Amino acid sequence: MERKRAVPRLSLRIRLTLWYLLIIGASGALFGAFLYFELQRSLIDSVDLSLRAAIGQAATSVERERDRTRFHDRDEMTVAIGGRDTSQFAIRMLDSAGRFEDGIGAFAAGPEWPPPEEGVVTTGGNEGTWRVMTEPMHIGGATVVGWLQAAQSLRFVSETLSRLEEVLLLAIPLVLVVAAAGGIFLVNKALRPIVRMSATARGISATDLSRRIGYSGARDEMSELAETFDRMLDRLQGSFEQERRFTADASHELRTPLAVLRGQIDVALGRPRGADHYRMTLTSMGQEVDRLIRLANDLLYLARLDVDHGHLRSARVNLSDLVAATAEQFAGLAEARRQRMTSEIEPDACVQGDIDHLIRLLMNLLDNAVKYTPTGGAIGVRLCRSPGAVEVEVTNSGPGIPDGDLGRIFDRFYRVATDRARSSGGSGLGLAIAREIARAHGGALSVASTAVEAAAGAPPEDGERVTTFTLRLPSAIGE
Repeated sequence: MERKRAVPRLSLRIRLTLWYLLIIGASGALFGAFLYFELQRSLIDSVDLSLRAAIGQAATSVERERDRTRFHDRDEMTVAIGGRDTSQFAIRMLDSAGRFEDGIGAFAAGPEWPPPEEGVVTTGGNEGTWRVMTEPMHIGGATVVGWLQAAQSLRFVSETLSRLEEVLLLAIPLVLVVAAAGGIFLVNKALRPIVRMSATARGISATDLSRRIGYSGARDEMSELAETFDRMLDRLQGSFEQERRFTADASHELRTPLAVLRGQIDVALGRPRGADHYRMTLTSMGQEVDRLIRLANDLLYLARLDVDHGHLRSARVNLSDLVAATAEQFAGLAEARRQRMTSEIEPDACVQGDIDHLIRLLMNLLDNAVKYTPTGGAIGVRLCRSPGAVEVEVTNSGPGIPDGDLGRIFDRFYRVATDRARSSGGSGLGLAIAREIARAHGGALSVASTAVEAAAGAPPEDGERVTTFTLRLPSAIGE
C-alpha cells in the first residue's frame, strides 16, 4: 500500500502572516458590512423624511368639490414634490374606501401601490423598488375621509450602495496587499531574535558552549525569551564544565590508587621476598583498595542523589535526637584527638525527610570538623529553631578556609590547595554529598570562615579561624 505523503507544515513566518491577513480581512469585511448597512439605513431614513414632508404639504392642497376630492393647487403640489423627477416620485389620494381620486407624478406607472394602511412599506414597481408612505386624512380630528400615499423610487439608493460596493471591493484587496507587505516586515522583525537563537543553538556543541544571543533590542517578550535562553546556556555551560571537571577528577582519583597498586604488584613480583615484605605490601594494597571502595561508594551515592531527588523515603524525623546521637558518636573520636566538643541542642525539633540521608549528612559535617580541627581545638554543635525552619550549625577552630576557596568548597572533588595531601584531605566528595542531601530535602547548606578575634591584651593567633557550616531544613508540618 502506498504511504500517504506528509503534508508539509508552513513555516511560522508564513502562518503568522496568514493569520495577520485573516484578521485584517475579517475586520475589513465587518467594517464594510457595517458601513454598507448603516448607509442604507441612513438613506432610507432620509427618503422616509422626504415622503412625510411631501404628504404634509399635499394635505394642505386637498379640496372637495361636490362628491369628489382633488388637489386644488397644482403649483403648491410642485413645491411638495420639491423638483423631483416625476418619473421617480408620485403622490396619490384615495377616498375612505380606498378608491383612487387624484394623483401627481408617476402614480399610474410607478410603484405597486399597497392597500391603504397607515405606515411605510417597501414595494416593487417600475425600475426597481419603491418606498411608499400612507397617511389618513381626517375631518375634525377623528373621521377618516380618505388617504394620502407618497412614493419615491429607491433607484438612487441602490446606485449609491452599488458604488459603495465597488469601492469596498477595490479597497479591501488593496488594504490586504499593503497589510501583507507590512505583516511580512513585522513578522521578520519580530522573529529576528528567534532566528538568532536558532543560529546560536546550531553552533552549540559539547566542546563549545560559549556562544550567546546577546539581544540588545527593546525590553519586551522577545528580550525576555533571549535572556532566558542565554541564562539557560550559562547553566548548561556550568553543568558541562562541572561534569568535565568531575570526570577528570574522578579519573585522577581512580588512576592514582590503581597506579600505586600496579607498582606494588610489580615490585612484589620483581624478585622473591620475605613473608614480612609481602605482608606489608598486601596491607598497603588493602588500604588502596579500601580507598577505591570508598570513592566508588561516594560516586554511586552522588549518582543516586542526582536521580532520586524527588523519591526520598520521607518521614517525620526528630532532628534534635538525631543530631545529639551523631555528636555523641564523634565525641569519643574528638576526645582521642584532644579536641573539645560542645553541644547546644533545642529539644524536639522535627523535619520531614529520609533519616538515612540525614545521618550521612550530619556524619560528613562532623567528620569534616574533627578532621580539620587541630589538637587542642574546639568543635561546636548547635541546633535551634527559626521561623519555618530548623538550623544546625557545626563550627570548628583551626586554619579555616581561605576566602578564595569558599565559593567552591562544595564542588565535587574540590579540596583546598593547602590540604591536597591524600593522607588527610580525602577525595573531596563529603561536602558535595552533604550539600546534595540538603537540597534534596528542600534545604540549604552554607559555610563561613572568619578570623578569631584576640582577647583584650592577648596577641592574635597566627592564622586562627572559625569555620561554620550552617544547615537549614524546612520544619515538619505542625511544627
